[in-house]
This record gives sequence, structure tokens and C-alpha cells, in this order.
Amino acid sequence: MIGDLRFVIDASDSNQKSAIKSQITNITNRKSQIDKVPVDRDETLRRAEKLLRQGKLDGAIAEYVQLITDQPHDWGSVNTLGDLYLRAGQFEQSVARFTSVADHLFEQGFFPKAAALYKKILKITDDEHSMLRLADLAARQGVLVDAKAYLRQAAELRRTRGDQRGAAEMIVRVGEIDPADAQCKMVAARAAVHLGDTSRASALLEDAAAAFDNQKRGGDALAALAEAVRLDPERRDLRSRLLRGLLCQGEIGQARAVARTSGELQEVAQALEQQGRRREALEVLTEAAQLDPQDLALRARLARECLAEGFPQHARTFLSPDAVGDDPELLLTLARVELETGRIDQGRSALTRLLTRHPDRRQNLVALARDLAEQKHVDAAFASVEIAADAALLEADWAAAAAALDEFVSHAPTHIPALLKLVEICVDGGLDSTMHRAQTQLADAYLAAGLGAEARVIAEDLVAREPWVAANVDRFRRALLLLGVLDPDAVIVERLSGDNPFTTPAGRLDRPGPSDDAATDTPVLTDTDGAIVLDEAEIDLNEALAELSRAPSSVPDSTDLMPALDSLRAETSGATTEPVGPPPDLERVFEDLRAKAASEGRATDAEKAYAGGLEYARHGRIAEAIDALQVAARSPLMRFQASAELGRLYARNGELGRGVDWMERAAEAPAPSLDEAHALMYDLADTLQRSGEGARALAVLLELQADAGQYRDVASRIERLSRLPTEG
Repeated sequence: MIGDLRFVIDASDSNQKSAIKSQITNITNRKSQIDKVPVDRDETLRRAEKLLRQGKLDGAIAEYVQLITDQPHDWGSVNTLGDLYLRAGQFEQSVARFTSVADHLFEQGFFPKAAALYKKILKITDDEHSMLRLADLAARQGVLVDAKAYLRQAAELRRTRGDQRGAAEMIVRVGEIDPADAQCKMVAARAAVHLGDTSRASALLEDAAAAFDNQKRGGDALAALAEAVRLDPERRDLRSRLLRGLLCQGEIGQARAVARTSGELQEVAQALEQQGRRREALEVLTEAAQLDPQDLALRARLARECLAEGFPQHARTFLSPDAVGDDPELLLTLARVELETGRIDQGRSALTRLLTRHPDRRQNLVALARDLAEQKHVDAAFASVEIAADAALLEADWAAAAAALDEFVSHAPTHIPALLKLVEICVDGGLDSTMHRAQTQLADAYLAAGLGAEARVIAEDLVAREPWVAANVDRFRRALLLLGVLDPDAVIVERLSGDNPFTTPAGRLDRPGPSDDAATDTPVLTDTDGAIVLDEAEIDLNEALAELSRAPSSVPDSTDLMPALDSLRAETSGATTEPVGPPPDLERVFEDLRAKAASEGRATDAEKAYAGGLEYARHGRIAEAIDALQVAARSPLMRFQASAELGRLYARNGELGRGVDWMERAAEAPAPSLDEAHALMYDLADTLQRSGEGARALAVLLELQADAGQYRDVASRIERLSRLPTEG
């Protein structure tokens, strides 16, 4: 072609100009002929060879151009033409011809020959296409160092011409070639981020982490994974690998920041528990439950954990009737939470549902009642044990029902509803021994509650059945005092002497009534004729004396009625009989009664001491106040008020330890009213908190909240104390 001929023309040589023009004309004419006639390859090659031997390089080039134009796939001729262009200094044309041949060889799989041509091109010029092909060929052959070198050359070439994105693409490719080169992958990942290809960057970082792991560089591996998760947070597999790696390294704080699913948070919580950080584990589990409300096992576990940590109000948030379904463990946990938080009706509902679906779980209710009673949730405990007892009664299992209630009242001996139900069951089931013990407890409970009339009925029955038991006589006396009887001892003497005897359901002193066949000529004792009448029934004094003489040896001596009965018999019959047992001495019968009467005087002294102590305290005479209040505290009737005031007095004067001791003594005594009991618990919690015993203060406040509900600022105090770190 004319355009392919380059001549250096001397403008002063006209002959040379003419020759050139003639040659151009000949070439033009020959081209026209070529366009019309197929090229003879062999002839063309001979002409080209001749021209080369004549040193006519341009003519040879023209012949080869003509040949490959007609036969473009004559790759040998194309390669030769490239060499001719190179000799002629036409580098661009040369590279073009070499590239076409090399690409053909590459596509045909002749990789070594193609690589040789690409390298030949790179010796001529910095050709990016050749660099990339050589990188590909080196990677195919596993020569990764060469592959990365060619790609870096291409990146630098692009950077030189201002193609920053193109350069970044080359860097990414460098990182993708060698699976063991972690550092290259990190660089490539940053380049991918520059390109906006976060998924590609994340994959590179994941591969870098694997390479770091193989090199035993765990910290670098975790850093790579963390960057990958940051770029692609939806890759759960990456996040899971990072989470486990951080936990293995003990980086729990970082692991918690990475965790997003409920399962991942539970893994973090498990690691915290292994380190003994239960409070933090509980917080993480709470987050997990919020992410997966349908995980009932987790919610039940959280409820139990909250209960164990002393936060029943928090446990309630994780359970609901719909959530627990008919699962027995969840129902039991729900019931416990409801009962401990004072929602007794809801707790009863959950327990009823539990026994309806799972009748074999009755003992779980008894155990729950025991736990609640030990935690001072007495009413809640009774709700549980009552349902268990009713379930036993439905099966006519009187013994089981009584046993359940009997165990409960051993923890709550003054719980009147439970004692009433226990007595009722014992009567219906014929459980006499348990019934007697329950009646004794019921009488004491009535006395503690100030219910004199009810206490008197039971006390009279107890004394009528076992008149030799001093405790029964004492119960009777205390009941009379509650009823305002001015001289209870006189009433007791009257009852014991037979002037106005006790009445039992059988009409006699714990003995069956006389049969129709009883002898009518037996001497009896009355006010005038020697007969003692008990509710229209008679008693044989000789038989009574004989029976009493056979009383168990364990009968207390302090109230031995044998001397009294012997004395009464002698006085009324006038007969001389050999006394049975100790000598007749009414003074011994009433020795304890006189002591009780004397204690009434001491109670009055205690009240005076208490009033004096308050007066001393008002005038700032602290030492005298403490002495007077300690005297008052010795009396059972004034123990609560005096001990409580002593505790407050010590606390106000900075002696917090003594203040706590006296307030706890007060808490052990019966309070005159619920308001005073609640006030004492509040002051006790405040003093404990001031003395640095936050855990004990929290326990007292929780108990107060359970008993008194929204009392003063108890709720806010509980919240503040709950946020404090646990002791120890």
C-alpha cells in the first residue's frame, strides 16, 4: 500500500522525485489489478523475497500486505509482515501483526508460542493486552509470581495514563490470583471497595482470613473477617465465623457487637456464663428473646434466670399463657412468676391449667408452695398448695391432701385459711392425729391475729380433751384476755373445778357418753348431791380419777390435775380416800396461772418503760432512752414497738449495725398492725442500704413490695438497687 511506504525525499533531487512518482504509479496500477485478480501466493512470496534481497524493504512489505489481504489467515505471512514492519521501524504496525498471530495461537491452545509472541511485543512496547494475556498464561501454568508481576505492570500502565479505576481493577485481579497471599488480598479488597464492588471485596477479605489462619495469624484473620462483615453484614456465615473466632480469643465485648441473631447472642451469653458474668449473660439473653419471641425454651430459661437472680417482675415479661401452651415446665414457671409477683389469680389459673393437662404434676405444686413459703410469699404458696389439695380430694386421697397442707403450715404456722382447710380435711378424712395438731396451730394463729372468740372455742376444746397440757390452758387464758375477761384465771378455775365445766362434742371430758345400760346406783357428784353435770351428762369421779392416774408419764407436772380432782372429791363427798398421785394441792394446779397474772403487771411496767424511752429520746437523752426501750423490749407484748424504736434510734445516731440488729428483732415479733410492719420493713431496707448491704436491702424491699404493693418509693428503690453490681 502507498501509505505503507516511507521515503526520505531530498527536495533538491528532481530525478529522485520522478523515480518515486513512477514507483507510486506502478504500485497503484498493480493494486488495481490485484483487486480484480486473485493473488498467487507462491509468486507473491518470490517477489517479496526478491525485493528483500535487493534491499527494497518497502516493496517486500507491499507484497506481504497484498498477500495477507487476500489470505488473512495465513498466520505465517502475518508474522513475517510483522517482522518486516519491525525492521522498517513501523512499530505500531508490527505490534498489530504480532498481536493478531499471538491471539490466534492463544485461542488455539498453543500457549507457549503465544506467550513468546506476547513477550516479543512487550520488548517493542508496553502493550497492556499482552501483559494481561501473559498474566493469564502464567496463572494457568501455576507461575503465580509472574502472573502477579504482569498484572502489576498493567496496573502501573493504567495509572500512568490516569485510569485510576482501571488500575484498581488490576490490583483486584492480583489479589484474586494467589490463594496463599493474604496481604495481596487485603490490598485487593481495598481496591474493590474503591470500585464500589463490596461483595467482591468481602470475598477477598474472607479468602485473606483463611490465608491468615493457615499462617497461624489468628488476630489478622479476625481483623479480615471483621472488615468483611462490616462490608457485607448479611453474610451470616461470615458473621458466624467471626463470632466464634472472637469468642475463642476471649473478645466477648467485640463478639457481642457482632452478634445479630438470637442464636448468636445465645453463644455470647454462654461465654459470659462460663466466665461467671451472669448478670451480663442475662442482659444478652434478653436481647436474644426480643429478637426471637417464638423461642419458648429461651423465654422459659430467661424467666428461671430472672427468678434465680431475684427479679421476678422481669421474669413475667418473658412468659404469657399463649406462649407457654400446654408445656408443663413452662406452665409451672409461668405460675411461679405470677405468684411471686403477686398476681395470685393468674397464678392459680396457670396451675389449674397445668393439673388439667398433666394430673401427674400435683407434687410439683406442693414443691412450689414450699419454695414460695420459704421465700415468705405465703398467700401465693397457699394458692398453690390449695389447688394440689383439691386435686387430691377429687381422687378421695384424704391423706395426700392433708399432707400437702400440713407441710405448708409447717412453713406458715399462723396461716388461718390453710389451717381451717386442714382441719376440715382431717375431720372429713378421719385423720385424728393430724387434726389435733392442726387445731393447736389454728388456736395459736387465732391468738396471733387477735381473734379471741375463735381462739376461745378451739382452746376450750383442746383443754377439754387434754386438760393436763399446760399449753392448752395457756391458750385458753390468752383467748379470755383478748375477749376482755377481767379475771381469766377465775374462769379457768371455775372450768377446771367443775362449777362451770367445759363442753366437748361428746358432752364429757373426752369420753363417750353413758350407755343405756350404765348402772344407776353409782354415786355421782353434784353441787348438792355429789354429781358433776357436764352439758346434761354425768361423770363418774372414781372412773375419772382412775383414768387420770393412767395418764402418760410425759404429762407436764406444772398442771397436774390429779391433786385438784382429789381435793374436789374430798371436799364434796366428805369421804376419806387414799390420794392418787401427788398430794392434793390446788396451789400447784394454779401455779402457772398466778405466774401469768403476775406477767400482766410486768406488761404494764413494759408499757411505762416504752413511754419513758420515747420521752427520753424526744429530749435527746439517748442513753436513758436506750436503757428504757431495752427494758420494754423484754416484754413479748411490747417487743415489736420497743425493738423497732431502738433500731431507728441507733440508725439515726449512725450505729447502723446495731440499728439493723434491733429492727430484725422487731421483725420477728408480731406487729400491732400491717402499717407498722410495712414501716419497719421500709426502715430496715433503708438502713441496710446505708450500711452498704445492697443485696439484703433489695431482698427486704422485694418482700415489702410483695406484701404492700405500691408502698411509698419502694418500686424506684428496687429499680436502683437492681442496677447495682452484685456483691462478691
